[in-house]
Amino acid sequence: MLIVPLETPRLVLRRFSQEDLKDFFSYACHPQVGPCAGWKPHFSISESRQILKSFIERDEVWAITLKSTGALIGSIGLHKDDGRSVSVKRVRSMGYALSAAHWGNGYATEAARRVLRYVFSEMENPPEMISICHKDFNTRSRRVINKCGFKFEGVIRKAYEDPWFGVTDRWSYSMTGREWLQTVSADQQSL
Repeated sequence: MLIVPLETPRLVLRRFSQEDLKDFFSYACHPQVGPCAGWKPHFSISESRQILKSFIERDEVWAITLKSTGALIGSIGLHKDDGRSVSVKRVRSMGYALSAAHWGNGYATEAARRVLRYVFSEMENPPEMISICHKDFNTRSRRVINKCGFKFEGVIRKAYEDPWFGVTDRWSYSMTGREWLQTVSADQQSL
């Protein structure tokens, strides 16, 4: 269950609601947003309605909204990581998508850092690790992941096949609670 809202200087991360449908579809139908995040663009508002319903029911995805206007600009979630051994308990995989109109403003990094702070310093029973990945061509996500301090694990070659970009590699990263503390400490020392 998500703790909400989570705030940053410019964002509010909150639960999705049915009232978000129009704005959700507006960014999810963009031909570059979904494929960069690992899913196909939404082709109809009814498709977005079903996915939004699952976001609400599963309660593992925050809506990313602008604090100044309340506008929905994306999503960020913590999902089960099926690629990890069952002996590594409580691993969650972070994923996010941002409206193309808001790329390049630092919002994804800001949201991801806030979720990491929630996980490793505020969550009652935190996961042992957060994993994250991106397709080989997604340099924007690579920059966000690096800015957040994730550790590079490796490249899984030819891991994705999608109709827009063909067969692509998956770059994998992770972060433990201890690594997060080291990142936060290093950030504070640089101030």
